[in-house]
Parts: sequence; C-alpha cells; structure tokens
Amino acid sequence: MPYTYADPEVAFTLDLPDGEIQLIYHTYRAMQGDRYAYWYATDMTETDHSEFDIRDIDVAANDKGDESTLTLKHRAIMQAGVDDGSITFDEDNYLCQQEQGR
Repeated sequence: MPYTYADPEVAFTLDLPDGEIQLIYHTYRAMQGDRYAYWYATDMTETDHSEFDIRDIDVAANDKGDESTLTLKHRAIMQAGVDDGSITFDEDNYLCQQEQGR
C-alpha cells in the first residue's frame, strides 16, 4: 500500500510579543506516522533547520506523563521563553534561543 503525505498537526501556538502567533508542529517518525514526544518543528516542512528538541531549551525539564500532558507542558515552557525573551524566531521562523544565566 503506498504511503501518502499528510501535513503535520499543529501541536500548539505561541503568542509572540509583536502580537503575531507562531505555530509549532508535531514531528513524526518516518514511515510510521507516530509522533515524537519531544521533537517539534516551526514549519510544516519539518526541515532540519526547523526541528528542535524541547529538552534542549534551557527552561525545559524532563517531564513525565502522557503525550497530551507533555504537549501542554511543552507549550508552557516555550511560552515562558517567548515571554522572557529567551526564545525568539528569525525571519524564516527558525527557533533562536538566547543563553540565560542559571
């Protein structure tokens, strides 16, 4: 049976300081369709430059729980970074992270 491409689902949205909304997409295992629990993309094409691991973000902790709970926690982590300025997006919607003092 041939595989067909389906656009990735929106995992969550972020409210940016300029009033814009940034979409964050789920990423998937190739040929399986299963979502990665900790990997997301900033655009629908899921290019290497747009994908990131939430665990690499300074404020992220190794959360435990089911995927829907993790997604909500991951949104809160990312929104906190956007709100404090440690997470921004460049003109291509790629994630940029400023180093924060710990």
